[in-house]
Amino acid sequence: MVVAVAGGLVGCAGHEPPTPPVETTSASAAPQPTSTVSSPTPRVSGSLSLNGPPSVVASGSSAAQSPHSPPTSPVTPSTASTPAPSAISTTEPRPVGIMARVVTTRKLVALTFDAGASAQGALPILATLIREQIPATFFLTGRFAETYPDVARQIASSGQLLGDHTTTHPHLPTLDDAAVRNEILVAAQIIARTTGRDPHPWFRFPFGESDGRTQRIVAALGFQAVGWTVDTEGWRGSAAGGPADVIRRVVDTLTPGAIILMHVGANPDDGTTYDADALPQLIAAIRAAGYGFTTVAGDVVVR
Repeated sequence: MVVAVAGGLVGCAGHEPPTPPVETTSASAAPQPTSTVSSPTPRVSGSLSLNGPPSVVASGSSAAQSPHSPPTSPVTPSTASTPAPSAISTTEPRPVGIMARVVTTRKLVALTFDAGASAQGALPILATLIREQIPATFFLTGRFAETYPDVARQIASSGQLLGDHTTTHPHLPTLDDAAVRNEILVAAQIIARTTGRDPHPWFRFPFGESDGRTQRIVAALGFQAVGWTVDTEGWRGSAAGGPADVIRRVVDTLTPGAIILMHVGANPDDGTTYDADALPQLIAAIRAAGYGFTTVAGDVVVR
């Protein structure tokens, strides 16, 4: 595996305080209630086929990047119907560090979507990707999968690549080793239980915050940490402009193997879903620049 170091990935701290670490439960623990969507979830028809071997580049950068969706309250999932940790692949350690780009010299980019606090833009995003037959990678928190199980299942069944984004979206460097592992493994269990798909080996740090210790834990659990090349900042809502600004930030920084960070949720202050709104025009602009699309695994190419 080729290892390249990308520097300069610096951003601000999260915009909400971290949540307490998720509690570890035993097989005999009583099931805990989880949030559900009160009304039927619309269906998005169609699918992609994106299975294949990974081809990644690891970065040694540990600097924090700009924040993702805010953390939610902690969840204490039952393990009664959850795969045991041994059922989640952790036997193959990955390179320590953060993947900064997909290994390629071709004009390809990888769209990635973080799914944490809300899902308002998720189905429009999925519908656009299916209509345009664009592969992407979705990083789900465990709480997202529990709160929006039908949305999570639709993302998974469409064939898009899945990744682990922790259980409660905390600031991982502030947690001890056991809590970091629990955040990651419980999320993997919830995602697997909800969608039928193991998110291994892909992982994204909440808020982009990591250090050498947390990167080593992630790698030892068999995950490849994935960063990004450009943040569209759609999650910031009107404070960062509008859909045209989302498109501009990407087009102005296009480079082979770029990883583009977007979000499926709405801005909590103004309710905007600029990443979802901009996506059709963004795909067209990327294609107009002569670029195609792949996943963070580099396993499929779509022009």
